[in-house]
Amino acid sequence: MVSHIDYRHEMLMAEGGSGPSYYFVYGETPNLDEKLANWFTKLAEEDGHHGPPVSITMNVYARLVELPCTGNRVMMSSFADLCNKPLGAADYLSLASHFHTVILTQVPELGLSHRTSLKRFTQLIDVLYDKKVRLVIGAHLPIRSLIRHEQRSSSELLEQNRQLIDDLNLSTNNHAAENISLFSSAEDIFASERTVSRLEEMCSSHYWCSAGPSRINPS
Repeated sequence: MVSHIDYRHEMLMAEGGSGPSYYFVYGETPNLDEKLANWFTKLAEEDGHHGPPVSITMNVYARLVELPCTGNRVMMSSFADLCNKPLGAADYLSLASHFHTVILTQVPELGLSHRTSLKRFTQLIDVLYDKKVRLVIGAHLPIRSLIRHEQRSSSELLEQNRQLIDDLNLSTNNHAAENISLFSSAEDIFASERTVSRLEEMCSSHYWCSAGPSRINPS
């Protein structure tokens, strides 16, 4: 029998149910940008960095990735800089190997109409989770409301997935739209639900204590 219990959600609720300690919602948390900047200063100082943030450039497979706000093995970045730019799993793996703590700011509401950014965000969270990177996150909505599943028309699905249809030699009829709809919905929804679940676990004190500087073999 397949279990549909989200154990990460259950674990978070068992800690008190008052909401994640390392997840902040814009509009509900006063002076949030200042609070996140203070988190960066505090965590960077704990890691031995004193003074203003340091801007560095990482070379990932001959591609330069600019990181304007780092302090030793702590970094702070906006969602736009990590998920709206042409970065991929290799970039995120390099970040996770170098930094044990990431502060991610200004995470917007996400939907399948922002599929590319959503996929990057999913990849980013997967890598940070697998590598036991600590995460402080400032978002526009609570975790369970962050990713929105949308219903789109057949014509919208066909247009968005035109290249995939051509590659698979599918005809542009209703069956193609149904196939693409199933492909988009099933895989994307599963991935987004996994992301939400992992975010909840990453915001738990149990994860926080075992991740970051305490992690084993990050590379």
